[in-house]
Amino acid sequence: MRRRSWVSPAIAVALLGLVGSAGAAPLLGGAVVEGPVDRDLYLVGPTVDVRAEVDGDVTAAGGRISIGDNIAGSVMAAGGTIEVRGVVRRAIRAAGGDVDLGAQVGRDLIAAGGSVELRRESRVSGRAWIAGGSIVVAGAIDRDLDASGGDVAISGKIGGSVTVRAHSLRILPGAAIQGRLVYESAAPATIDPSATIAGGVEFHEWAPPRRIGAVARAAYFAGSILFALGLFAAGLLWVLVFPGYSLNAARLVAARPLASLGLGFAILVATPLAAGIAMLTVVGAMAGGAVLALYAATLLLALLTVALFLGDGLLRLFGRGLRTGIGRRLAALILGAILLAALAAVPILGAFVLFLALCLGLGGFFLEAAERY
Repeated sequence: MRRRSWVSPAIAVALLGLVGSAGAAPLLGGAVVEGPVDRDLYLVGPTVDVRAEVDGDVTAAGGRISIGDNIAGSVMAAGGTIEVRGVVRRAIRAAGGDVDLGAQVGRDLIAAGGSVELRRESRVSGRAWIAGGSIVVAGAIDRDLDASGGDVAISGKIGGSVTVRAHSLRILPGAAIQGRLVYESAAPATIDPSATIAGGVEFHEWAPPRRIGAVARAAYFAGSILFALGLFAAGLLWVLVFPGYSLNAARLVAARPLASLGLGFAILVATPLAAGIAMLTVVGAMAGGAVLALYAATLLLALLTVALFLGDGLLRLFGRGLRTGIGRRLAALILGAILLAALAAVPILGAFVLFLALCLGLGGFFLEAAERY
């Protein structure tokens, strides 16, 4: 039979930030949302607590995220601790340190974390992709389950087949798998006699060389996810503090690509050379160090400029080019950060993509500076 890649859940989680609407307003700081909400929500803060019915999607990032009640759209969350209860009528995409899910999910589930628990009261109407150090599946999944982790324990009801790659697998009392169980592990799974597996069991030993390769690939894609989340976190400040500058710089990349590329290449190459030469002298050492510090910060702004350029281009392609509000900028940032991270993760091509992004971003950033000042 055809075998799927070990990192398929990690790849799927890279789509975490995709949003369906560009017109919603963001809420910043420690956020508690109560009462009916008739729009999409973007929530960022140390704590995020949604206790309201939301007629749209919820996109949240923070240290601790709690979402309950009735969400008409999808939930997309990244944070330290994530709890989702109530009803989510579309999909859940969550990545965090601890992910605790007790919701009724109308479509699919994608989750990754240090620990991921699907509680007994939860139900996923579609498929589930889960990656984590510790995974507990006690709820119901109507279709297939794909899980990768250190320790995986299943005691819930799975309507389809189960594919597991883990150091250890336990099938606990009460587990019912309607399809086939296919798993890769360092040792045979512990399967309780009372558990039912209608489609049979297929075991593949997780040999050390394959284990090392799998871990390396997982680390590679996890780095890509963190890169996208890091871009979003930094870009959030960039967009909120300089909303006009950030979007105009991105649109200059589209309007004047060759000028952006040429100017950006010159700045990218010449700046560290000039700073290095200046630092050869006692007088120029301090100035050269300051220039290099600013240069490093500017490289980050260059990547953010290109992320906005890519996201803005996608929104225009989808017919959302007339909106200029903060919600649209955040949507462009999320889309662009994920697309840039996905392109940068491609072997060999990724290095060229980052180099090209730095050149275009630097050029657009300084062309906007020249027009303004």
